Order: sequence, then C-alpha cells, then structure tokens
Amino acid sequence: MRAILRRVADSPFGVFAYLDLMNEAGQRVLRLCAGEDDWLGNKPQVSCIPAGKYLCKRKVSPHFGETFEVTGVPGRGDILFHEGNTEENTQGCILLGLAFGSLSVADEDDPAHPVIVKWGVVSSKIARQRFMLALVGVAAFEMEVRWAQPGEWR
Repeated sequence: MRAILRRVADSPFGVFAYLDLMNEAGQRVLRLCAGEDDWLGNKPQVSCIPAGKYLCKRKVSPHFGETFEVTGVPGRGDILFHEGNTEENTQGCILLGLAFGSLSVADEDDPAHPVIVKWGVVSSKIARQRFMLALVGVAAFEMEVRWAQPGEWR
C-alpha cells in the first residue's frame, strides 16, 4: 500500500488535498479529502509538512487511538492522521474527511476568536474509519506529498 497526498488548495483557511490510497498494482482503493494547517515554514504544531516522501507508521495515540504517524519530517514528530474539521483541529496533523465543506467556527487566527465560516473537511470520523479499514494488516506505507498540477487530482 502507498499513498499520494495531492494538495489542491492553499487558502486562508488551511491547505486542502485529496489523499489516495493505492494498492501494489497502482490502483486507487480509497480516496479521502484532507485538511492541513497553513504552510508556516514547517513549524511544529502550526504548519503543514513540506512536500516530499515520508514513511507512515501505525501508532497508538493516547488521544486518537490507533492511527498512522507521518515519520521522517525534518524537525517534526507526532504528525498523525486523525479526525477534525478545520485548521483549528490540526496542530500540524492531517485531518481526514469524506468531502470538503464549510463550517462555523471560532477563528484561531484572530485574537478575538470571532465565529466565522471556514472551509474544512466533513464526515471526518467516518473517513478515518474507512482509512483504518483500508489499512487493516498494514504496519507502514509510503506517502508522497505534492502540490497537484491543474486537473491532476481528477
């Protein structure tokens, strides 16, 4: 199993991507939507990770339970795939969803934290369940993170 995280949007509300899980024959077995923090120079807990290739290893998180951790990110650790809807939920991790949507949330980027409508991913718990089901028996997989070329995500 391997994965490709194709980033399709860099927005004021975070970075959005499609995550494709591919079998050994190169066929897509699962496509999910993903949300990440803004690009802030790979700073821990506030930035998405740099484009590149990473090894994702099965891990048990005290907060999220069984999941996968993205390893090999320079100067970073504990980057998990988990549920959540907007960049307020990421802390540098990768959120999984079934679709992109908009939600009303307290804006973390404004010190007054006004409630605004932000882009995010939706049906996140179901998406993470499907992710883990697709990876039953898999201890680790390689993931390529890249910015999609126009139309490549289709």
